Amino acid sequence: MRFVREHFAEPGVVVTESKMLCDAVMDIEREVDIVIEGEFDGDRVTTSIEVIEHKRKADVAWVEGMIAKHEHLPTNRLVLVSKSGFTQNALRRVIKTGGKVEALTPKMVTVAGKPVVQSLFVGRVALRPTKCAFLVGRPDGTTERIVALPDIQVFDAEGQEIGTAAQLAQDVLNLHWLVDQFLRMARDCERGDEIGGFSCRLPIVELEYLLHHDDTDEFHLIGSIELSGEARYTQDEMSFQLAELGSRQYAAGEGVLMGRPAVWVGSTDHKRKVTRVSWKVDDKTLPPTETSTQPVFARVGELRPPTEWKDALPSDSPATGTLIAYMEGHTSGDGVTNTKNATAED
Repeated sequence: MRFVREHFAEPGVVVTESKMLCDAVMDIEREVDIVIEGEFDGDRVTTSIEVIEHKRKADVAWVEGMIAKHEHLPTNRLVLVSKSGFTQNALRRVIKTGGKVEALTPKMVTVAGKPVVQSLFVGRVALRPTKCAFLVGRPDGTTERIVALPDIQVFDAEGQEIGTAAQLAQDVLNLHWLVDQFLRMARDCERGDEIGGFSCRLPIVELEYLLHHDDTDEFHLIGSIELSGEARYTQDEMSFQLAELGSRQYAAGEGVLMGRPAVWVGSTDHKRKVTRVSWKVDDKTLPPTETSTQPVFARVGELRPPTEWKDALPSDSPATGTLIAYMEGHTSGDGVTNTKNATAED
């Protein structure tokens, strides 16, 4: 319900779910399902929404209880929503408020007696790195490609340890624009279900990360990182059923999204020809191993995507089913440097 109101809210209007409002008489906080706050003609206006989802119709006792609850709350207008409708006595009680209270019931839109249902498909790509290599520049100006063990330490420009190669690899693969590129390639692939691997190379010399050579006690500047591993592309279907709530038409659904129970809402602005979709997943079902964490290598977030991705496969491209995203790097006499040339393969 919050999403529905957010979709139709005017600029400057704030929609909050489960907000506490102060009872002016009892001097206590009362929880309201949805609160909509904005300004009208220079005055602060608050619309409160209470929702009941029982299988039976909302009766007059519930309606009277909600009216009494909001009598001393800063509610200018009260909207009562019952997914199963209202009894006749409940509707009569609403009418007696003289328009301060409105009773609404979501109604499914049907055509020829059948509900109107549309679907979107949300793709996601899971990347698991199994190999990491660095192109490093030695102090003498030469370069070397090093296949890194997961626990090898990476240092900053001052020679201080930051984290491991495995952590750096994961932070790189969490770059939203890199994930988006892999998603685009997977989506455009004719056999997305056969995708099994990925490979990428990114120049990171600007981050000034270093590897330490134990034998020579020297630091080598990392020019680029090469990552490869397992990839899996899946799609979740978001099924939308068209509905009406008062004068507002929207589409809503629920199901499994990214492995978790979720609800979603969509609406279309026909004048602007723009469709907006919002969703909410149940975070309580997220396994502890999948909880989001802050990046270990904070400067990775400074990396920017190339201005253009190209389509040509390299001559030594791996077998079909591997997503490839290369941002090329090169070396100069002064050591490892960066270049703006970029290509992407699929």
